[in-house]
Amino acid sequence: MNKKRRRPGAAAAEVILEMVDLASGGMDLDDVLHRTARFARELSGADEAGVFLYDDDGKSVVPAAGFGPDGPTSLVGEKIALRVHEGSIFADVREENTVLEVLEPVRLRDIIDLSRFASLYLAPMAAEEGVLGVLLLGYHGSNSGMSEAAAADGTVPSGPGGGAAVPGGAVNPPRVAATAADAQMRRLFAAVARQAAVVISRARLFSTLEKSEEQYRRLTENASDIVFSLDASGRFTFLNSRVFDILGYKPTELAGQYYSEIVTAESWDAARKALRACLDAGGSQVAYEWKAVSKSGETVLLDVRASVLRRDGQYAGQQGIARDVTEQRRMEQEIKRSRQRQSEMRDYLALVTRVQEEERKRVARELHDDTAQALVALSRRLEMTLPYVRSDPDQACERLEQLARLADTALENLRRFTRDLRPPVLDDLGLIPALEWLASDMQANSRVRVTLAVTGNPTRLPSDTETAVFRIAQEALNNVQRHSGAGCATVRVRYDDRVVELIVEDDGKGFDVEGGAGRFASTGRFGLVGMNERAQLVGGRLTVSSLTGKGTRVHLEVPLEPGESGKSAGRH
Repeated sequence: MNKKRRRPGAAAAEVILEMVDLASGGMDLDDVLHRTARFARELSGADEAGVFLYDDDGKSVVPAAGFGPDGPTSLVGEKIALRVHEGSIFADVREENTVLEVLEPVRLRDIIDLSRFASLYLAPMAAEEGVLGVLLLGYHGSNSGMSEAAAADGTVPSGPGGGAAVPGGAVNPPRVAATAADAQMRRLFAAVARQAAVVISRARLFSTLEKSEEQYRRLTENASDIVFSLDASGRFTFLNSRVFDILGYKPTELAGQYYSEIVTAESWDAARKALRACLDAGGSQVAYEWKAVSKSGETVLLDVRASVLRRDGQYAGQQGIARDVTEQRRMEQEIKRSRQRQSEMRDYLALVTRVQEEERKRVARELHDDTAQALVALSRRLEMTLPYVRSDPDQACERLEQLARLADTALENLRRFTRDLRPPVLDDLGLIPALEWLASDMQANSRVRVTLAVTGNPTRLPSDTETAVFRIAQEALNNVQRHSGAGCATVRVRYDDRVVELIVEDDGKGFDVEGGAGRFASTGRFGLVGMNERAQLVGGRLTVSSLTGKGTRVHLEVPLEPGESGKSAGRH
């Protein structure tokens, strides 16, 4: 059924106000287009009204909305792009940017069939960016049009008039005479078209912004990193949901909070300095690292890349991405330590090779200069003694007694030499007796007073473990004797079911341990490197602490597997 229309012309001001309200209200583009068509029909008294939109270059047009006697209608068919050819009324209205009229009986040969209308009026919808489209009015009656609308308004009389030219050069039959009211209605129609262009332009912008915002929201929510924004004071104004996966906080928990509340003081200070340097240099990008504390209390390293926001030339905040690099940093440290260890091992193996050669030389020298010489002397004296066995038995007995003492001395020297290489007590009786012998031997052969203290239940350990603990204690005491200038040294051993612990302390001059094992190798302290290697071979952990003038402390912990401890170890 036909819907009641407003009286043509009289409602112009009301329609304009409604379009102004539309511009300030919701920005759904389809709604704007259909309401624009309805307003135009109500204003003009047309039978049908339609909105057509150009593409960017104006070479095609899309029927976007229509409104007829029964409400919204598809004025000319589906919303498909129609090619605008030269001479088309849609080309003319865009080029001339003015209201055009087309009157019957001309049957239009255009891109669409509008022949059902007796007359048409087309107004360009022009905005700042150009002509966006066409607002079209169609009248079915043979003597209809804007002049009739004006006459119905009671402002002008109807009467004969002259012919009117149409695009393409055709001349229409006589129609209602153009009057001042007719011109006024055309101006209103043009004003409605311009207002419609403003509303449509804003609706398009609003729609684009909504789509961009939705796309941005999807991108941020699907991002694998934390996406955030900060205001000028450092408070979070936006966080995506990834923050929950990485830090355990919901975005709403951190919204409005200062980022300094979830990072360490050092990280906050470093980030603040990086931002200040960026602002002083007039930069737009800033990078820093957050050492953040998660909700569960774990430390998470975040690599931050942010854009600086400015408003009226003043700093207004940041938008950025924070990437969890905790595992990456751990791997980098592992690789760094591995490379450092490889370098240390190369140096250490070179030293070990050199020391082995030196040790072989020393063993050869000891055997040659001591044991071998003693045996040579013993052999020569035996040869010299043999003649006295028959001729002078008493002299022979005296010489044999001297040779026996020489043999005893050579044997003792050989035993001492083999004890230095590896004390038999370590294999025969275990770690604690071997340490007792080591402490006693050092105290007897140096000015250092050595004390051994044992806690827990001393038990036999795997051979590799006992050897490692003994050699580390031996090297530590050798360092005390050679380098520390100490008067006292203490060796403490603690046993329990899970670990064996060795501590060697002295009251010597100490040294700088900054840099750890890597620095030990680079400064030639290969004894400390060797101790560390021995500890690692048995799964232990060695730490060396020292202060200049305060002595040195070597601490070894070797974990024990269940059942590794054996029978009780005896003592001398």
